[in-house]
Amino acid sequence: MLRELKNYLVWRLILRQPRMRRFLQRALFPDRDEIVTLFGARLCANSQLEFGYWRSARLAANSQALRDEIPFLLLFASLARPGATFVDAGANVGLWSANMARLAPLYAGLRVLSFEPNPATFRRLERTAAFYDCMTPVNCALSDEVRTLKMVQGAVSSVFAPLTENSAATAFHLKDEPVEIEAKPLDSFLDGHDDILMKIDVEGHEREVMAGAARAFAERRVRALYIDMFEPDARAAILAQLAAAGLTPLDAATLEPFGSESERILAVRWDEGAANA
Repeated sequence: MLRELKNYLVWRLILRQPRMRRFLQRALFPDRDEIVTLFGARLCANSQLEFGYWRSARLAANSQALRDEIPFLLLFASLARPGATFVDAGANVGLWSANMARLAPLYAGLRVLSFEPNPATFRRLERTAAFYDCMTPVNCALSDEVRTLKMVQGAVSSVFAPLTENSAATAFHLKDEPVEIEAKPLDSFLDGHDDILMKIDVEGHEREVMAGAARAFAERRVRALYIDMFEPDARAAILAQLAAAGLTPLDAATLEPFGSESERILAVRWDEGAANA
């Protein structure tokens, strides 16, 4: 109630009073043009005349979701087309999945498979999925084979991570509170899915998740892949699998060729179907 009253007063007494608004903006903020970054795009905005964009860019710079997820989600959403399947490996509560599922009215036959291993987080993912008919949540860890993974938690759900020979707990994890989670290869879920867009955010287990989708990659059913960070020793194996699948790796932040300093991969196969979609 107080927030609604505050919003009404701002709208009525400031936003609808251009002289008052201009006075406050001139009093509170410098009059200068700045290059700002908003949702991954660089803009020239005046701190008074484009105050909304200028302020949003400053807020986004201090928000992990707005800075590190939304720009890449926007890029990935642009690759959707009718009949595609979006695979969200490490869905958490479904930020990526829900935003891809929102596109279903525009792209007939679009499907979303959302994988989240943490049972508590999965309960929230299920509630998210209830809003979208095309979204299927799966409470399962993904790996290179059927096995049991020892996972560690943190203070926030986004750092739920496997403990394997290729990854280890970090300062973000509660090392003394491991849990065991059953894992399956991704290929066991992908029969009948022939145009796959895949996002992998699995806290150091990226190589194993890709190995578990070897058949889908080999059959060139994966059209695009986004990887949010990866272990340095997995780099060669990941790039080799992408090359074998005909996927071109790009630096997701710049869309330039993937280089030695790149951290996030956006890999795309430029086939005839994609070009004509």
